[in-house]
Amino acid sequence: MRHFTYKSLDDLRRGATELGATHVQFEDDPARVRAALARPVRVARFQVGNSIAIHPMEGCDGTLDGRPDELTVRRYERFARGGAKLVWFEATAVREDGRANTRQLWITRENVSAFASLLETMRQYALEKLGESGDSDVVRTRHRDHYSALAATIDIPGETDLDRRIDRCESEIDNLRGAFTWSLECVEVESALELASASSELRTLRSASAPAINPRTPMTMARSEFVRRCAITALVHRVEPFPSM
Repeated sequence: MRHFTYKSLDDLRRGATELGATHVQFEDDPARVRAALARPVRVARFQVGNSIAIHPMEGCDGTLDGRPDELTVRRYERFARGGAKLVWFEATAVREDGRANTRQLWITRENVSAFASLLETMRQYALEKLGESGDSDVVRTRHRDHYSALAATIDIPGETDLDRRIDRCESEIDNLRGAFTWSLECVEVESALELASASSELRTLRSASAPAINPRTPMTMARSEFVRRCAITALVHRVEPFPSM
């Protein structure tokens, strides 16, 4: 097997020529390279902020019970700091007999909090990187708008898939909380009010004793106004509208 030790772009260019890959083009201008890497990419329904992605690379450095270990956390911290807007997580087993080796990550009910902690750590490092690049405000505003639109789906008149919409909002509670916090920081009162109102509505609908709701009845309209007033109170007093589920 042939090994290589390219130290510069010129070395890489010469290596490509020696291999007959003369059709491969290299860009010498750093500004154009940065511009190419900064281009957003559409991935399904998501808009990824740039063209840098971390592919899934299994490190085989988890604990014996499947948790991310010190080296795992360090690796993903570096990925988050590196500026890539898409980090594709590595292969993770969901059954013990599905592990490729004893150090492969394995997510269970007992250790899921360790994976959640790793995700939160990555988010914090990525947020710091956004602040350094000056993109933080734009990205957080886009994030808020997306999850505000999701929160608004809780109270769509005439829709019948209420349980699905409630489940979706509950699964995104951390993102809804982040959207609310950003609205407060930007003093976007109407946006924060809509999110707080959606939170109150979500808590009401989540109650096991909550009756079926017809959004077009006078009673429901009156309750919606009551929920809105409760949301205003929460907003004025800076009450956390999205408690842990």
